[in-house]
Amino acid sequence: MKNKKKCTITFLLSILLSISGAYAQSYTKLKVNLVQSFYDSACSETIHAGNKILIKHPDKATAEDYYLLARCYARTGDVTNTFSILNKALDKGFTQLIRIKQYNDFKLLQNTEDWNELMKRVVRLKQEKEKRIQYPDIANQLKEMNDKDQTIRAKVFELFKSGVTQIPDSLLKPMQKIDSLNLEAYKKIVSQIGWPGISLVGEEGNRTAFLLAQHADGDTALQSYFLKLLQQSVRDKDADAKHLALLEDRVLRNQNKPQKYGTQAWISPVTKKLEIEPMEDEINVDVRRILIGLPPLKVYKREMGIDK
Repeated sequence: MKNKKKCTITFLLSILLSISGAYAQSYTKLKVNLVQSFYDSACSETIHAGNKILIKHPDKATAEDYYLLARCYARTGDVTNTFSILNKALDKGFTQLIRIKQYNDFKLLQNTEDWNELMKRVVRLKQEKEKRIQYPDIANQLKEMNDKDQTIRAKVFELFKSGVTQIPDSLLKPMQKIDSLNLEAYKKIVSQIGWPGISLVGEEGNRTAFLLAQHADGDTALQSYFLKLLQQSVRDKDADAKHLALLEDRVLRNQNKPQKYGTQAWISPVTKKLEIEPMEDEINVDVRRILIGLPPLKVYKREMGIDK
């Protein structure tokens, strides 16, 4: 009887260990490890997790996974693997030239023939994407709307970072007018082509579509409708999932509900400082953020100039 009980316990332990081991090797766990270690500057862990993903979950590996892995290879001076992984990121659709050029991680690779070839390939892929845009005129219209939207908001953001807690009328009224005009034009676009997905208006146009929906706070019913359209576009892999996280949080906060991803900040009525607005299940927020393509919350706070 004792031997039977011992065997049962051993069997159960083996199952638990197997499940634990499977989770440790799951894409979710490896992805979280890759991103968190990258932002903690622990490149050996990033490289380990990244290569595990490429071996065990190549079908799930994203362009962003390859990009972060390439940056860590560059930091360690591994030129061969850096170029190899960067090219695989391009294979996955990564064409954000500015994110390749702007960081010092890749500085040592520049002025080499391989670098020049990589840059040419990025430009070529971007041009091929642009040729496939179905509504180039609408894409140009969205670009003009984006320029107006972001110019005024950049000024507001700088004020918040400097400690100002209220938008002055000199900025608030022009911003509200821009938002109103943009929203009316945007509603016509949506009625014509539906949600402006990447295949319809390109990556920049798609980003502007999200921003205009994000700033439709004066009409929360319409904003909720935009959210449903964006959800479907993400399911169709024709929109950026990060935008979905931001818009979903915005809609939740406009409904006075806790946000899911911690993307929305406010001037706290208590501390009078810029803080992250209330969110649900805060202990697991980084997992949710990372799986949808956002950096850990502490990184976001640092970028926003938020102390806590």
